[in-house]
Amino acid sequence: MRTTTLGVTNLEAAMQQALELHRGGDLRSAALAYERILQSHPTEADAWHMLGVLSHQLGKHELAIKCLASAIKLNPIEAAYHSNLGVVYRSLGRLPEAIAEYRLAILRKPDYPEAYSNLGQAFREHGELDEAERQLREALRLRPDYLEALYNLAQVQQDRGARDDAIATYREVVRQDPNHVAAWNNLGVALKNQGKFDEARAVLEQAIDINPDLVEAYYNLAQTFHAQGLLVEALDCYSQFLTARPGYAAGHCNMGNALEDLGQVDEAIDCYREALRLRPEMVEGHNNLAHSLQVQGVLEDAEKGFRRALSLAPDNQQVLSNLLFFLNYQPKYDQERLLAEHRQWETLHGAKIARRSHSNRKDPDRPLRIGYISPDFRSHPVAQFIEPVLAYHDASQFQTYLYADVAVPDLVSQQLQELAHAWVNTRWLDHDQVANRVQADEIDILVDLAGHTALGRLPVFACKPAPVQVTYLGYPNTTGLSSIDYRLTDAIADPPEEPNLHSETLVRLEPSFSCYAPRIDAPAVNDSPVARNGFVTFGSLHALSKLNSRVLDAWAKLLKAVPNSRLLIARHEFNGSTRDRFVAEFRKRGIERTRLIVDREAQPGQAHLPLYGEIDISLDVFPWSGHTTACEAIWMGVPVITLYGNRHAGRMVASMLRSLGHPEWIADTANTYVHKARDLAQDVDQLVKLRATLREQMRQSGICDGARFIRSLENAYRQMWRSWCEG
Repeated sequence: MRTTTLGVTNLEAAMQQALELHRGGDLRSAALAYERILQSHPTEADAWHMLGVLSHQLGKHELAIKCLASAIKLNPIEAAYHSNLGVVYRSLGRLPEAIAEYRLAILRKPDYPEAYSNLGQAFREHGELDEAERQLREALRLRPDYLEALYNLAQVQQDRGARDDAIATYREVVRQDPNHVAAWNNLGVALKNQGKFDEARAVLEQAIDINPDLVEAYYNLAQTFHAQGLLVEALDCYSQFLTARPGYAAGHCNMGNALEDLGQVDEAIDCYREALRLRPEMVEGHNNLAHSLQVQGVLEDAEKGFRRALSLAPDNQQVLSNLLFFLNYQPKYDQERLLAEHRQWETLHGAKIARRSHSNRKDPDRPLRIGYISPDFRSHPVAQFIEPVLAYHDASQFQTYLYADVAVPDLVSQQLQELAHAWVNTRWLDHDQVANRVQADEIDILVDLAGHTALGRLPVFACKPAPVQVTYLGYPNTTGLSSIDYRLTDAIADPPEEPNLHSETLVRLEPSFSCYAPRIDAPAVNDSPVARNGFVTFGSLHALSKLNSRVLDAWAKLLKAVPNSRLLIARHEFNGSTRDRFVAEFRKRGIERTRLIVDREAQPGQAHLPLYGEIDISLDVFPWSGHTTACEAIWMGVPVITLYGNRHAGRMVASMLRSLGHPEWIADTANTYVHKARDLAQDVDQLVKLRATLREQMRQSGICDGARFIRSLENAYRQMWRSWCEG
């Protein structure tokens, strides 16, 4: 069959036909049409260009590059050819080449807004955010109604942490295009990241209304619900997301977090294991699985999990802090080993952070500004110990600033805010921003109340924004940081005759390292359970991670030593396989299920306090004693038996009991611990009497004497300040 060469008119018609097929979505027919044109007109640059664009749309990126390169070779001054070649390079992650092509496009056509917008996106992906914003603003200068460039600008602002600007820009995008679902979705994320959860939910629900198939919006809505503590709603959204994206490992991981927060730890572990099946090297998966195992009290496996996560991400500050926090539960480590482990944080992270200079006025007797940093200025045990500090500070000599990493402030947050000179919500600020605020507030003494707990701000302390820095209360061990000068304790928790196995200088308060503010909504003390039941009930409302094998050994011996007694264990995570495992552990030790009361739920917050109405004697744990739990037990009329440990964490309850006036409840060995609990259990009259009097004893003791405590604390602060002034 003979062929004829296409004339100019036929070429134009053929290109028009190919373009119509292309625009109509019939890509394969369009490709054949472009190829036929090039067979007869191999120097037709537009055909090469459009075949390159189409090949990119079909995912044939290398072919696209060849076609576009051919178009450029034939017509190197056509800006669109360079711009579209840049698009292909960018899709392949070849950003330097993409940037070069976009620049060539702009060089050939300086008023080309699309090229500026594409260049801005390439710079964004390359991490050059200042340059990205500059190019996008130029695109908008050339075309003020260029919605894609405006949307891209909002993304850059969000990446830069300019959240207010990003929110304003996203709002402008959806004002111009109410159906711009990606902008609605990203606006929801930006609002969530600012803690504006109600607005975020409304915006994300708007995105879902526009496109019910936008699974990313369900994921972001789940995170918003989760941040607000609406766990059931969060789980529903995570489920919808994972139904559409079952292979998304992070989704399984986050769903596990919500399940663990609900106390459904078995189900959480299943989610983490699925995440790790999908991504075996997922740091968050190993870390979160280890945390769930910690919650269940499976200590050896938990430690392996944390160390595995750290091996995958040696520079991850939070994973290292999680490991250090966990090690306090391990009976096999002494304080010398724990100090060595904690110094890793300084070596790996703290030593790399530049310290700041200070211009605070060196007057040893002037009024001081004290800053307290914590994520726990809310309904949390730390709040019960910091409240009397704030209430009794001498406002003429000490101004208190609370730097609160609190996502959802509650009534307790409001009460603390009213007691402080200033309240600064730092939850949405990065470490540098927090340090900047501390320096702007001219804080003289900065106090860490979190240490290596979740959401701790140790990187802020590492750069030393205040001339004197202290760690206190929220973490029962050294931080390991050389930038923190002092650690507050007392002579019982850290005896002066012992070597100082802390990176900080120890400062001992009198009579105790803490002062307790009981909750005014605590229930009234009821009658003694032993008088009702005819048998003694021992009890533990501690974290299950504190119930290690040595603790269980002691409790099993005690139950055998006190015939017909019972042991009540309650925790909101105490269900499913966790409860079965503990029951099996006691059975191995010769204690049958009938001696255990393990069917009560102890919810977080104050909801667990009524359970003390069923307990005659609270059994403390070791090596990490339950300080807050012991204070709650005493307030509810329940005596506490403790073992004096080998480090601060194991001596906190002993310190409290000495202040209370009951040193006879402090044992020096595990056997003595059993004997003291047995002897108290056999003195029913004493248990009945204690039930009626302990609350008042505590009220009148040094434990609740805020005025006396604050004098000791302020004297310590003043001496620290004078030492700094003296250089």
